[in-house]
Amino acid sequence: MNSTFNINRFWHLFKKEGFENFKRFATMIYLLWVIPIFTVLVNKIFRPGYITISDSRLMTILFFTSLLMVLTPSRLYANYNNNKTGIYRALLPASNLEKFLSMLSYCIIITPLLYFAGAIIIDSILTIIPGTDYKNFLFSTSINLNYPKLFESRMDLSIIILLITSSIMQIGIFSFFNMVFKKHKFSKTLLLVFAITLLLFITGTKFDEGCNLTHDEAYHIMFKVMITLIIITSLIAIATFYGTYYKIRNQKY
Repeated sequence: MNSTFNINRFWHLFKKEGFENFKRFATMIYLLWVIPIFTVLVNKIFRPGYITISDSRLMTILFFTSLLMVLTPSRLYANYNNNKTGIYRALLPASNLEKFLSMLSYCIIITPLLYFAGAIIIDSILTIIPGTDYKNFLFSTSINLNYPKLFESRMDLSIIILLITSSIMQIGIFSFFNMVFKKHKFSKTLLLVFAITLLLFITGTKFDEGCNLTHDEAYHIMFKVMITLIIITSLIAIATFYGTYYKIRNQKY
């Protein structure tokens, strides 16, 4: 049973975890939904007439969505590798594959999508209400990335794909180390990710200092770098998700 999948059994587990997860995460999602309303009130008092453009609002929503994605594993599944409380999940009448897929569903889809959809609705309502100083609906204006026409379409597409693979990779990393670390799961993983990111940034800076390229050559190299990053983030995501499943399957209590 540990590697089998039964849709009815999975659905019962999915519903059960849904009720439990909602209690654990509802407050944080509510608070994030309230932030733009609070911001509007503060601006009306201290910065009357301040215009909030759609691009900055969208970036804020995407930032909070990313924050939720990396917080979700340690918030919802903190006890999976706990020697005392983790036995509860081990005894659930579901296979390890079903438990893994349920975890992925709430970490990758349900929680971030719930916040994102609610944030878009709230932003649209605030845009409609007179006096909020919200300029334009989200997605009503295109973002100019200032790429030459030759590179514009494929660079835009590669950036979107990289954002998706990077987000999934982040969830994979935080899910895996949620199963590895016993305490301070989020902070330890965050420090690890920060150290790796800093190392890559320093390496990229050194590479950039040694290059003397023309404008077109720089964009060609940038596109190749984007493709390379997409491949790397995808491989890391696959590896970390497999590592999470392996830990669930072989967890000892």
